Amino acid sequence: MRLLPSLLILVVLTLHTRLQAQTTVPDNTVISANTTWTAAGSPWEVEGLVTVNATRTLTIEAGATVEFLNGARIIVSGTLSAPAPGATFTSDTGSPDDWYLQTSGGTINLNSCTLSNGDRVVIGS
Repeated sequence: MRLLPSLLILVVLTLHTRLQAQTTVPDNTVISANTTWTAAGSPWEVEGLVTVNATRTLTIEAGATVEFLNGARIIVSGTLSAPAPGATFTSDTGSPDDWYLQTSGGTINLNSCTLSNGDRVVIGS
């Protein structure tokens, strides 16, 4: 009978882990095709530099969370778009100045998004 509570705890922890999706975006990721980061894949953990190529769009779905590791950034030569309200951009630590967005000849379109613990949004190089 002692085994039953331990087994139940293991099942609950396993289910909890599986219900919390997480997508890692490695350093030096290049968005070379139109891409959508979904709420179902959240949080999207950006580990370093992400580049959105010219003529390409990275769309952040409503309800998606983009979580930046310290110093991570997205450089936009194409388009970064969060067209529906409700996307969140934040750091993994909750510390200010952890991340930033920058255009490099591209466009950033954020509609009623939450931005927290970021350093800056830079328009231009």
